[in-house]
Amino acid sequence: MDYRAAGIAVITSLSIPQMITIKLKLAFVAGVATATIGSAIRTAIVETVNSLGANQTLRRATLTNVLTRYVKQGLIPNDSTIVEPVGDLVPNPGSTLRTSIT
Repeated sequence: MDYRAAGIAVITSLSIPQMITIKLKLAFVAGVATATIGSAIRTAIVETVNSLGANQTLRRATLTNVLTRYVKQGLIPNDSTIVEPVGDLVPNPGSTLRTSIT
């Protein structure tokens, strides 16, 4: 009773990383630096997936939204840009979806 909690409540949830594969088929307008934009897109996709919380679903629409950020830089997204996953990914119970650039 001599001490009181103060500050922001912290809620922890334990989970196991579940590695997933993301495959993209990128198309660009002529004359853009495809290596630079492609690298930025891959980094953004990895950051988006790795920011998901425990037991959080990766929606295909989330990946599409990331890709639309790069249209002004020369990306041409279409229905075949996201090769994998073909739909939303639901992690196993107690897992957190994660990916990396390979």
